[in-house]
Amino acid sequence: KKKKGGSTMNLLVFGFFIVIATILGLGMYVGSRVKDLEDYYVMKRQGSTLLIAGTFFATIVSGAAAVGGFGLAYKHGLVIYTWGWGAVWGMSLTLLLTAVPIRAYAEQYNALTLVDFFKDRYNSSSLAILAAVVSVIGLMGYFTAQIMGLGTVVQVLTGLPYGLVIVLSGGVILLMTYMGGSKSVIVTDTLCMFIFIIAVLFYPLYVMPKVGGFQAF
Repeated sequence: KKKKGGSTMNLLVFGFFIVIATILGLGMYVGSRVKDLEDYYVMKRQGSTLLIAGTFFATIVSGAAAVGGFGLAYKHGLVIYTWGWGAVWGMSLTLLLTAVPIRAYAEQYNALTLVDFFKDRYNSSSLAILAAVVSVIGLMGYFTAQIMGLGTVVQVLTGLPYGLVIVLSGGVILLMTYMGGSKSVIVTDTLCMFIFIIAVLFYPLYVMPKVGGFQAF
């Protein structure tokens, strides 16, 4: 039994790093084909419905929802996922009220970032700086949650110190984002969406017996 458990864990570790290597390779390949700043920042405004849905899916169902959500569900029961209904409706409403008009203005002023939008729309460098600061502060919590989620998974699989894993994970993500821009992120997010869907469909067969079955929830 120990040998079987060890073999299963080795297989999981191997599969995990194969997935990570595939994502990094795809991200670097897409990044190498970026042609200009518009392609780098907004994918030339030509992202397909599948790609936009993929990056939106990966943004919501990520480290916070997958790693954190599963842990909370095990501790408190499946009722914890009721927060998802509010999150989906809240994000959808936000997109309808803000993203649609902002995109229209961005195309009108040829803005590539929110900072560009505020600077050109209101002709104010001070407002642009404020927008940059607010964006960094606002996304810091989200980025931290993603890094912690990835760090937890890598630590469990490899046994490496948590602090080292956090630094390495954050460094890899920042490097890939810097090299490939939004085009790289959107494409790899879409790949992650399919990987996650496949994993959710099949991994319960392995996990559920080890946590006491559905009655444990």
